[in-house]
Amino acid sequence: FNGGANDGYIQLLHGNAVKNQIHSNGATYLNGGNVGIGTTSPTAGSAGNAHGLTPLLHLYSNTSGADPVLHVSCHNTDEASLLLTENTTSTYTNGWGTRIFYDGSNSSFFNIEIGDANVWTHRFSIDRYGKVAIGGGKGNTFSELLYVAGTGKFTGQLNASGNLVVTGTSTFNIDGDSQ
Repeated sequence: FNGGANDGYIQLLHGNAVKNQIHSNGATYLNGGNVGIGTTSPTAGSAGNAHGLTPLLHLYSNTSGADPVLHVSCHNTDEASLLLTENTTSTYTNGWGTRIFYDGSNSSFFNIEIGDANVWTHRFSIDRYGKVAIGGGKGNTFSELLYVAGTGKFTGQLNASGNLVVTGTSTFNIDGDSQ
């Protein structure tokens, strides 16, 4: 179809309802089933099938060395995100889920936020130098290779090959003796 001189579109219908639309100056969507890129069987051979899942989008390359990539990019002061939610309205603000994102403005290259009943809390970051923060809050800078905000528990042996520095009032055992 042609919507006018500056607005073209193609629609595919099923039962007089628009299922797929490509629109040069508006919404483009595929709403008729699973999507395959590089495959004519988007649900066949997917790793999701091993977990009892049916993928809605399957990217596939049968070329040796091609290494298919899903690329999400953004301006250097923005965030590029993958959002995994369970809410029924498909909006980011009212649900439960996980957001994995790159934050260009804070040099935090890998971040995870957890959403719980419309409250999204930053939980994990790795910066461009390989420094890891757990629970430190989005955009926080830290000088240690591993930073943990809050309490921690080790169920196995904790080894320190350098100086062990304890700040604040602490009780701990050294070779079974309370100190």
